[in-house]
Amino acid sequence: METSWAAERFAFGSVLVVGRDALDQSEQRRPGEFVSHVVLEVRTVILARELTCRQFADFGLGMTSPAPAAVAAIWISHALSRPKVRPMPDDALRDTLGDAALGQVAADLLATPRALGAATTALPRTAGLYAWWASPSVLAAFSGPANSGDSEGRLLYLGKATRLRTRITRNHLRHSGGSTLRRTLAGLLMPTEGYRTTWTDRVILIPDDERRLTEWMHRHLTLTWAEHPDPVPLETALITSLCPPLNLDGAAHGPARDRVQEARNTYYASAGPRPAKA
Repeated sequence: METSWAAERFAFGSVLVVGRDALDQSEQRRPGEFVSHVVLEVRTVILARELTCRQFADFGLGMTSPAPAAVAAIWISHALSRPKVRPMPDDALRDTLGDAALGQVAADLLATPRALGAATTALPRTAGLYAWWASPSVLAAFSGPANSGDSEGRLLYLGKATRLRTRITRNHLRHSGGSTLRRTLAGLLMPTEGYRTTWTDRVILIPDDERRLTEWMHRHLTLTWAEHPDPVPLETALITSLCPPLNLDGAAHGPARDRVQEARNTYYASAGPRPAKA
């Protein structure tokens, strides 16, 4: 069933009002509980369109709103993308548990970020998702969602891992050949930091510049994470809803995406042509 955008806007706005009222009624409500209330209200609204963070911003909340509003946007987008079928009681219970998992992951990722020194020792060795944050003055051309626990935190990048500690410490903080984020940062920072690359079986930073980039990340970036046994389907939903500016997969086309793609191209081109095999 198709509905007009005006009708969708009214219905979605009404749901957000319900969510705000729920938060006002209990300041001690955990984010997951707040979103559970919102998503149950969403299920009473039949809409055909999946709402993204850009449409969410049309309601005047934007993605610089506190974390509960951002979490609500994720839940709402996730709920409305499903077939509009009235579930049986057992199905409804399983469905709610799935939404609860998504909401808890979102709440954990939007929690107060940790400095990398503390994060690397606290990271679990389980599967899950992670989010990289920075102040607005770092990579100022990229404006990501704000963090509710740290008013200076802006989301830059979101990813998944089968082992969170290994992914962060052995790839993102060490080896450009195994980290898309690291290659993106190197490309963006080449004009100011002068990073140099070389060929192996791929383009990597030279050892001294691997070390320099790691030091830059420790000075400027912070981290949050969320454990989940199957992070792959959640990653796409979160990228679509939160719009971290340094992600390409799942991101909408626009100037920020073009700048990220240009930075990655700059990184790869910096090593020159691939050497011929001996």
